[in-house]
Amino acid sequence: MTTVVGIGYPYHDCGAAVLVDGEIVAAVNESRLSRIKREARFPSSAVNELLEDVESVDRIALAGVENAPLGRTLRTELKRTDNSVDRLAEGLRAVQSGLAKTPAIVRETAEKLAAETSLSGAVQELVENIEYVDHHRAHAASAYYTSGFADATVLTIDSSGDGLSSAVWTGSDGTLEQVATNDSVDSIGRIWNQVPTVFGFKGFRHAGKFMGLASYCDDVPPGLGATFDELLTVDGLSVKNRFRRAHANDSYEERVLAWKDLVGDYSAPAVASALQRRTEEVVTEFAETAVETTGCANLALAGGVTANVKLNQRLYELDRVDRLFVHQNMGDGGLAVGAALDHWARSESPVDPTLLDDVYLGPSYDEASIQRAIEAAELPEGYRVRRFDSDDELAAFAAGLLADGHVVNLFRGRMEYGPRALGNRSILYQPTDPSAITWLNERLERTAFMPFAPVTLAEEADECYENYDPDACPAAMFMTITFDCTETMQKRSPGAVHLDGTARPQILEERMNPFYYAVVDEYRRQTGVPTLLNTSFNVHGEPIVCTPGDALRSFLDFGTKALVIGTTAVVAPEES
Repeated sequence: MTTVVGIGYPYHDCGAAVLVDGEIVAAVNESRLSRIKREARFPSSAVNELLEDVESVDRIALAGVENAPLGRTLRTELKRTDNSVDRLAEGLRAVQSGLAKTPAIVRETAEKLAAETSLSGAVQELVENIEYVDHHRAHAASAYYTSGFADATVLTIDSSGDGLSSAVWTGSDGTLEQVATNDSVDSIGRIWNQVPTVFGFKGFRHAGKFMGLASYCDDVPPGLGATFDELLTVDGLSVKNRFRRAHANDSYEERVLAWKDLVGDYSAPAVASALQRRTEEVVTEFAETAVETTGCANLALAGGVTANVKLNQRLYELDRVDRLFVHQNMGDGGLAVGAALDHWARSESPVDPTLLDDVYLGPSYDEASIQRAIEAAELPEGYRVRRFDSDDELAAFAAGLLADGHVVNLFRGRMEYGPRALGNRSILYQPTDPSAITWLNERLERTAFMPFAPVTLAEEADECYENYDPDACPAAMFMTITFDCTETMQKRSPGAVHLDGTARPQILEERMNPFYYAVVDEYRRQTGVPTLLNTSFNVHGEPIVCTPGDALRSFLDFGTKALVIGTTAVVAPEES
C-alpha cells in the first residue's frame, strides 16, 4: 500500500488530501477546521485530521503559487512595461526571485509539517520527500483524473498561479500534456477580483455574488459593453487582458480606481452583466479553439473562473463539445487533490480517469460524539431531542416537516469535498415558495438577491431541466453548472428558479447518498414535487459547518425548525 499526501498551499483555500494506491480516500480544506473562510494559513489542521487514519506516508505532493518556470516568468515580466531597459531589469529581478522562491516554499512546507503536524522526520528528510507540482498542472490533474473521460480537452482558468492565468491540456491514456498557455498578466480572474470592489464587494471573495447580479440587467449599455470588448480580447488560444497590461505597474488600489473611472457611473447589475457576457464570449471561443486543436470534444474544467456556473452552461451548449465535467473543488481548494493525483500518475503508476462521484471525503463523527455535542449545547427551553431507530423513519420525519413548510438542517456522515453543500451539511426548504429568496436569505443573513440551488431526483431531471443528459454532463451532479428550467420546473418549483429562468441543480442518484435521496423522494411522495431547495449549512461569514458543535451552534443561531444530526432530530418549539 502506497500513500501520498497532497497539500495545497496557495495562501488561500489551503487544504490537504490523501491518496492510497492512487485512490482519493480523504480531502478537507483548512477553512472548515479553522472556521475562517478562504483560510490562508498552512493547512496543519487539515493534515493532522487526515493523518489520523493513515499509518505511514510515502510521498508528499505540494501545489501553491510560487514556482513560475524561469522562461515564463521573464516573458511575463517583459510584458509589464513599455520601456525596454526597465522591462529587462524587471524580468531579471523576477527570474532571481523565482530562483529564490522555488526551494523556499518546499522548505517552508517541510518546516511547518515538522513543527505543526504528526508527520515524523527531520526537516531535510521532509524536503527530500516533497515534490512541487505546478499550479495549473495540479488544476488540470484534478479535472482530468476525476472526470471519467479517458480522453479529454482540459482547460484551467483562474486569476494566477505559477505565472499562468490559463492553459489548455490534452488528457489521453492517463497522461497530461500541455498544449497552450496564457501568462498571469492576461488573467480573466483578476478582472472578476477587481471590478466588484468598485461597488463595495470584496472582489476576491464575492466574485460569485457579483455574477449573480448579472441577471438583474436586461440591456447592457452599448458603451459599457464596448469597454469590456476592448479590455478583454481573445484570438484563438491567446487571451489578452488589456486593462492589466495598461496598468501593469500600478498598485492594486490604483487599478481599482482606474476601474472606477471606467465603469463606476453604471449600475452594478449592468457592469456584472457586461462582464459576464464578455467572459462567456472570450472563454467559449477559447474553448472551441482548444477542442478544435486537440481533436477531443470531452471538456474537463478547473480553476477559479470555472466556478462561474453560467459560463459552464455556455460551454456545455457548444456544438463542438460532447461532454462536460467541472472538478467539484474547482478553485485553489482543489490543488491538494490535483497535486497528489499528478504525482501518482507521473511517479507511481498510470491513473485511469474515474468519475469522482463520491464527494463525501471529509471528517465524520460517531453517534457518541453527536450526543455529547447535543448535551453540551444547552438547548433552550422547549427544544425537543428525538432519536430514531431507522433512517427511513428519520427521512420520513424530515420530509414531513419540509412538506409542512418548515426549514430543516441536515448534518450526517462525512463532510463534502469542495465549496458546495451536497446533502451532508445542507439546509433544505420547499421549492414551491417564490418568496424564499427574500425571507430565507434574510433569515440566514445572506445577500438578498442570491438564488438558492435545487436538488432534484435523477429520475425526474428531464422534466425539470432543458438539455440535460446525464452521460454528457456529469457536472450536473455537483451544482457546477446551470440549466434553463422547463416550464414544468418554473411552475412547480418557482423558489428554485433564478430571475433568468435558470437553476444550478444537484441531480441526485440514490447510490450517491441514500439518506438524502430518501428525504427528497419522501417529499416527492407527499407533495408530487421531486425537488427541494438546498443551500449550505453555515452562519453568514463562516465556512460550511464541520463538527456537531458547529452544526448545533449554527442551527440555534438560525432559529430554523429542525436539525437532523446523525440519527437524532433536534426540533424547535412551535413558536420558533
